[in-house]
Amino acid sequence: MDVGGELAERLDALGAVAVRRMFGGQGLFLDGRMFGLVAQGTPYFKVDDETRADYERAGAEPFTYGRSKEELKPTQLGYYEVPATVLERDRDLLEWARRAVLVAERAAAKKPKRKSSRPRTLRGMRGLGPKSVEWLRDAGVETPAQLEQLGSVGAFLRVRSQQPKVSLNLLYALEGALLDVHWAKLPADLKRRLQAAVKSR
Repeated sequence: MDVGGELAERLDALGAVAVRRMFGGQGLFLDGRMFGLVAQGTPYFKVDDETRADYERAGAEPFTYGRSKEELKPTQLGYYEVPATVLERDRDLLEWARRAVLVAERAAAKKPKRKSSRPRTLRGMRGLGPKSVEWLRDAGVETPAQLEQLGSVGAFLRVRSQQPKVSLNLLYALEGALLDVHWAKLPADLKRRLQAAVKSR
């Protein structure tokens, strides 16, 4: 079993934790909100100003990108490595995961709320223009939930099977939409990982 699947199993008491392929790794979701991720086999939980100090006291490192030590920079996504001592005990892991879920809920509450009469659509996702949405729909991806289930790489490959000349900018736009970050702000190392994931499929 992979790391994401193992974590989802250990966190069963939280509810139905979904594991989705993202940024060359995995995203951990509960009720549609991302509260954790796995990159290169290392698990990270979402943090904010209320919880970051606990991770730092435990010696945890922030989620970083870069191929060399000089390139490594903390991302703006707000994730810290789950301390090894926490991973050792299911009870501690569950407690820290619950706090990460609360962080995700607080972050969602701070975002401007959409009108309840308007369902969430692909067009409403950050960075997805009309042409991208049209290509996705032609490829059978019609809702944000379907995009999340496929992941950026899976959705890109579906579109490319219908539009062979589509550029990698669509791949970056899909990843940015899933992370709620404009694709132009994605780190270069993340883009390289996405490219590698496409080539390996």
